[in-house]
Amino acid sequence: MTKSGFHKLMFFTIAVVILVVIYRLLTVTPRTSESLQQLNTGAESKPQQLIDKEIPDALKIGIKQITQDTLNSGLAENARATTQSAMALEQLLTELKPHKYHPDPYVEAHSLMNSLFMCTAEFAEPDDDFSRLTAKIDAAFLAQMDADCQTVNKRYPLLMTQSDNNQILRTIQATSELGQMLKKLPKITGHSQQHYRDISLQRLKALLKSKIGVLIAEAGMTNFLFFQQGEILPFSKWLDSQDSEYNQQVSMYALAKISCNYQNGVACQPVSYNMLILCLMDDAACGLSFQDYYRQAVMPGMQKDVDILVEKFEVMAESD
Repeated sequence: MTKSGFHKLMFFTIAVVILVVIYRLLTVTPRTSESLQQLNTGAESKPQQLIDKEIPDALKIGIKQITQDTLNSGLAENARATTQSAMALEQLLTELKPHKYHPDPYVEAHSLMNSLFMCTAEFAEPDDDFSRLTAKIDAAFLAQMDADCQTVNKRYPLLMTQSDNNQILRTIQATSELGQMLKKLPKITGHSQQHYRDISLQRLKALLKSKIGVLIAEAGMTNFLFFQQGEILPFSKWLDSQDSEYNQQVSMYALAKISCNYQNGVACQPVSYNMLILCLMDDAACGLSFQDYYRQAVMPGMQKDVDILVEKFEVMAESD
């Protein structure tokens, strides 16, 4: 039952209780001195079943009918809500065809919202950190973004107007192994550290093999998964560094650099989700492509370490 249906039933129940109480006061409460004396001397009151019998049949029928009507109303509201949700999902799945990134609708929606994040309703939320990014980005760039987003919103009217990206993704069923891995992050609790590392490594390999740039770059932004329960790969050995934070940063840049090779570098454009994350982390990244930011902000020594991991990741992408 919906919340409004529940409230209707609750208010009706309260009204019925009040009505019954008033009726009993009028019919059961003693009216004579004799009856009052009987009460004072401990005379037994009428059994509950006798009192219940005194409620007129018409009142009982009315109560039953109104209760049933209220329940039916709640069921009808639930049915309408379910139908509307099903229709919205069908419309959304239609929007995702033909696919741009992957035939799995979950992977497709996830990738689109990542690459076009500045056009989504969630980006425009007033209390969201991303909405404050507009103050950091060049006005001319924002004007061009607004023009581009008008085209995007016409192509994906439902996908781009949802205020909660995660909520809409939860409604879409993943139809591929990659989609299932994206939808369900590895859990720390209930498993050994080795199991967690194995699952995280499988996920990274699947993302690299997908060759979907926005998802590979996103893996870099969530690379804490690679270190949270111990390294999933021998990063310390490869980089000759025991500094976990440094190794995480190098792996992030390496995955971002690889992501630029796919889909004409859409994952590295200034409007991509991953570059907006970098903008939140470093003002120098705001309004820049990843390539421009990388050349300006990353020191030559770190760039050499990034190239080491790029080579390792590319081998993983082509391995069985």
